[in-house]
Amino acid sequence: MDAGGTVSAIQLSEDFCRKSLHPHQVVVIAGNNPSIITEITKMRVEMLGTACTLQHSDARVLDQLLYKWPHCRAVIASVLQEEYSKLAVTGWVPTRAEIRRDVERFFGASYEEFMAKSLQHTYS
Repeated sequence: MDAGGTVSAIQLSEDFCRKSLHPHQVVVIAGNNPSIITEITKMRVEMLGTACTLQHSDARVLDQLLYKWPHCRAVIASVLQEEYSKLAVTGWVPTRAEIRRDVERFFGASYEEFMAKSLQHTYS
């Protein structure tokens, strides 16, 4: 808000995006191409941290979901291991509790937190 009490368009759009958008990984184009799925997963983790859902499915048949889940889980585990290794090189070794927190956020907690947000905007 500026000195005159006006809320800028940038502030409004940032607030809207923060409160109204929850990214999830879409790998429809990637199909079963492991290298593309891995790169998309890396990009999401690097750009969004734990504020996204790394695995979702629009499978209409349970067999499709069961078929894809082990592969997606392995990709996500590999990407997270790589990210935590990068942290360890800097001297910060994440605790088991921090890793558990992050995994829980990737697999539903960040979405639940997002859904619990109020869409009421208050500017003062």
